[in-house]
Amino acid sequence: MNIAIVGAGSIGGLFAAKLSNAGVENLLVHSRGTMGESFISTGINISGLATLSIPVSNFFPSIAEVGIPPEWKQASDLIIITGKSTHAEELIETAHVLSHSKSIIFSPSNGIGWEELLCKKFGKSRVLAASTTHAAKREGNSSIIYTGIGEIVLGAIGGNISEDAVQEIIDLLSKSSLKPRWVDDGESVVWEKAILNAAINPLAALSGVKNGELLKGNNWFTALEIMYEACLVARTHGVLIRQDEEMEELLSHVLESTAQNTCSMGQDLMYGRKTEIDFINGKIVELAETYGIPVPFNRLLTTLVKMSEPNKD
Repeated sequence: MNIAIVGAGSIGGLFAAKLSNAGVENLLVHSRGTMGESFISTGINISGLATLSIPVSNFFPSIAEVGIPPEWKQASDLIIITGKSTHAEELIETAHVLSHSKSIIFSPSNGIGWEELLCKKFGKSRVLAASTTHAAKREGNSSIIYTGIGEIVLGAIGGNISEDAVQEIIDLLSKSSLKPRWVDDGESVVWEKAILNAAINPLAALSGVKNGELLKGNNWFTALEIMYEACLVARTHGVLIRQDEEMEELLSHVLESTAQNTCSMGQDLMYGRKTEIDFINGKIVELAETYGIPVPFNRLLTTLVKMSEPNKD
């Protein structure tokens, strides 16, 4: 199986390292900028909860600034998009160049709408819904710190994908210690993760605190209000998510297990990068307007984060 990881940053590099370490040989790692350069010059180096050093001879590096190797065009059987939603169109176009008529594509990246975009480009019979709770962050330009051991959840979104093909992917991810889990309703998994991100990321980013601080005092009650608004929008949109009490327990569990993490949105603001707010809280606000649902917390956070982003004009 030819596997391509598109938009490889911290999570993509972690996935690539684990796949390579499990014996995957035909692995393309497509990245950009300093991260892509480091993959080419020093390979993939993982520290933290796992220690892995994958030499560049064990995979095929590719960087956006140079382009996709000709031999990989229309040659990837499995494409995993791990880049940020802010680059969704570019990443999906890269995946299209890499894909053939039977390629399977999924993206465990943050945000709502990935599956819709992927299905529009590739069709439901080639796309899986995906979410991950693995966590990693970049250290400098060459090392990735594995900060949270999680899982990859994959699910159906209405397409008629071969059960044998899905099982092959599950087996591969399991062999790579990425802890895959299959669910029949992929849409609910994607939405539940997006709801949790909506309750955590902008609040922690704007407050400048680590995730665990949101369990305390007014932070916790504000996170709950954000979550309740998002849950109402999801249910109105027809998504079968868990009841509020279960979502509350899930939010608490995620905050406890990632207590020492600085969320990705906080890192983006810290380093002057554009955030994924439009694809998380912003998407909730957009859908809320469609259904006439008031979402003051999500609306305010979307506005505040966008005001805090760098002005690129």
